[in-house]
Amino acid sequence: MIRVMTNSEAIIKRLVKERNDCLKHALILVINVMMFILMGCGHGQVNQGEVASLQEYVNKERVDKLTYNYLNLEFYNITDEKAAKAKAVDQLIEYYIVETEALRRGFTVSEEEIQETINFSIEHSERIKEDEEFMTYLEGLDITIEEYYQEYTYDSIKGKLLENKLVDEVTKQADSPEQVVEMWNQFKEESITDYKKKNQQIIIELKESFNISE
Repeated sequence: MIRVMTNSEAIIKRLVKERNDCLKHALILVINVMMFILMGCGHGQVNQGEVASLQEYVNKERVDKLTYNYLNLEFYNITDEKAAKAKAVDQLIEYYIVETEALRRGFTVSEEEIQETINFSIEHSERIKEDEEFMTYLEGLDITIEEYYQEYTYDSIKGKLLENKLVDEVTKQADSPEQVVEMWNQFKEESITDYKKKNQQIIIELKESFNISE
């Protein structure tokens, strides 16, 4: 027997959903802000909706940037350059898989969305300036916080905004922020595993080009 929901129940359900949506996006925002601060790595000069090849995406410039991050931020606790480069390549492959899936589903990110996020990050960067390690990191790059967000993390922000849209799609049936995280992690892990299985030889050749063995 199908039970008809009363108006009050419908209102309560809507309010709960709105609260959970707010919590979900707040959680994603926190994760993304941390990613911007800690990663600061370009995600590739690819036009909106265009799917690059893995080799184009995981190029020397992006691998070098991410390797530098791993070696110069104590958070990662990596001192071996070869290990840092291997981790950078693996991480970029995972970024590629997620972004390609988002593009395949028709998601895009506008210049306005990117600039709004950059402006928000710059406006709320005062607390970051209190982080001595991060400020030393910027000094090593010889850039300001404004330059960091406008230039160094531009493509990272574009990639994370694109990922957010995929997260929303994949987790739209979630009832809580915790379930959002659980559903997204499961989807992401399955997608990465499936791609790596189907493209094993391409990945091996890519890693060999960076003198990294499986």
